[in-house]
Amino acid sequence: MARPFAFLRHGVGVSNDFSLWVSLRDPTQSLAALTERLKAAPFSFQVISEAGVLHAKTKGFKNRFAESTPEAVHAQLDGLLLETHGSTPISLVVRDNKVTTSQWHRETIASAQTLLDVLDHLIAPETPYGAKKIDLWLSGKAGASIVALALESVLKQSPLAAMVNATLRLWADSVKAAGRAVINDHLSERIPGWLGRRYDVDVVLRDCLAAALQRSAQAIEMPASFLDCEAQAMARTLEHAHQSRTARADRLKTGPSFIDWASLRAVKQAIAEHKGSLLETQFRDSDLGHQETALGLTSAERRQLNTAGAFSTLLANAATAFMMRSRFADALTLYDDAIEGDLHPQACGNPLFAIQDDNNHLGVNEPRARRYLERCLPHGRANPLVYLNASGVFMEINEPPKALEMLTLAKAAGVAIKTYKNDRAYIALRELPEFKKLMK
Repeated sequence: MARPFAFLRHGVGVSNDFSLWVSLRDPTQSLAALTERLKAAPFSFQVISEAGVLHAKTKGFKNRFAESTPEAVHAQLDGLLLETHGSTPISLVVRDNKVTTSQWHRETIASAQTLLDVLDHLIAPETPYGAKKIDLWLSGKAGASIVALALESVLKQSPLAAMVNATLRLWADSVKAAGRAVINDHLSERIPGWLGRRYDVDVVLRDCLAAALQRSAQAIEMPASFLDCEAQAMARTLEHAHQSRTARADRLKTGPSFIDWASLRAVKQAIAEHKGSLLETQFRDSDLGHQETALGLTSAERRQLNTAGAFSTLLANAATAFMMRSRFADALTLYDDAIEGDLHPQACGNPLFAIQDDNNHLGVNEPRARRYLERCLPHGRANPLVYLNASGVFMEINEPPKALEMLTLAKAAGVAIKTYKNDRAYIALRELPEFKKLMK
């Protein structure tokens, strides 16, 4: 008998805490009936939804069902989903807690083509692209790289992106190593055709494609529309972080102390007149015009401004904006000078990411890489992601023992390094007992 819809992790669960994602065959249909059934179920469900996709999270059973067996709870969940399917057809259900998987789950993962087709239908194009705004500052990870920040943010704010991520992750986790290689082959072929439909989903797909290809996420070539949206999201993040600075700068616009950062000539003249403090106050690291002006200055001029307040950190932020637009050469030009100032620890992770050839494809520049390490590593204790990125730099300059040391420090500081176990940067370390132990 054919199953009514695909169901990943169908089976009797052993945990009271789990998430459930449900997608409808027709995204224009209402999710109201399913939402009401879930809220009336024997779970303390919190439900969020968007067009055709519902995400329900539970933190345990309600008291009146405390004595229910896992089998009984499983049967009730099945019942409400099948009842919903009768009037509002479902295409896919994903459950993320540990379960004793059923035949239904096994049939779902047995047909890669069926699951890929469901995903193809699920990832409907968004018009216009990037219409769903993602706020990166809602993430709680201080100092996270832009890739990690974007991924964490979309998983919190987009039920659809979270469902695509859960589907691909749990599908890969449900098969043995040989089967995972087959899945990676499928994803390497299909994901490029899905890119460019929705920004929030593209963030997830970039991460999944990087894992399938064993490459850095930043090394994945993304559509121009994605790069624009990511740059805009980062700009909003920087604006949010510097609202008080922006207010001060705006107050100066109408007075004699105003310096137009959109004018390279005006900024150069102000530097010559030693107006570094005013320039620092009015520099907006999220403004594209200000970024281009900073790039147009000489290295000596930028370093002269490093003595003014937080300019070196602001310059590093501007460099990160160039990096996000895949302008790595320009990003490194600014990072070269920013690291020579008094950088905030949270700004020290991205320079070590940008300097890696695996990310910038500009070749390994060992003297430059060593200078970046020298300037950024002292901030690793305050920003442990510095250690993680430093490990990649040490691998590229052929110092595997130092790379292993950096990974050890990163893990000790709470960085989740296990996700990098299969990263191609660490191929030379994979068979080392110390590396295997670290990645457990």
